[in-house]
Amino acid sequence: MAYLECYEHIVDPLEQQRLMQVVTDIMSRRPRLNLQANYFKDSYVAEFECLDNQLELIKTLVKTQINLERTNNKML
Repeated sequence: MAYLECYEHIVDPLEQQRLMQVVTDIMSRRPRLNLQANYFKDSYVAEFECLDNQLELIKTLVKTQINLERTNNKML
């Protein structure tokens, strides 16, 4: 959803296309499984945590960008 929020505010068609490719790539990701591990759950949980951390990073970046743009608009 964070990427879709960004998509709504992009005016450049090329950048919109690039961002939609990122969204498509994330949606098509499948957990990598370590079949040599003792438990299936361990690798699945690690993949889930990776996606969760990526989400938190993107949310932080979006919030930072919004705050910077608000600050810049107030200065004008």
